[in-house]
Amino acid sequence: MIKNKNNIIELLNKIKRFSYFKNNSEIDVVLKETESINIRCYDDKCIVINFFNYDKGISMLYKDRKYINMKIFNSEVVI
Repeated sequence: MIKNKNNIIELLNKIKRFSYFKNNSEIDVVLKETESINIRCYDDKCIVINFFNYDKGISMLYKDRKYINMKIFNSEVVI
């Protein structure tokens, strides 16, 4: 379960890539080395691709921890 930013860092370091659903969109997250994070949002109308530096990407993912936790517990991925 993601309770803090360190849990997100552990998840990214362990699996490097994961997906989750937020509202009606699928979000793909890919760790690109240790300097950047690629976050793609597949919406009904468009695809938004964002490249964040590592710290900003972790902050963005922390805001979505509720949705990430739902995905982790549904697919039984253990951090």
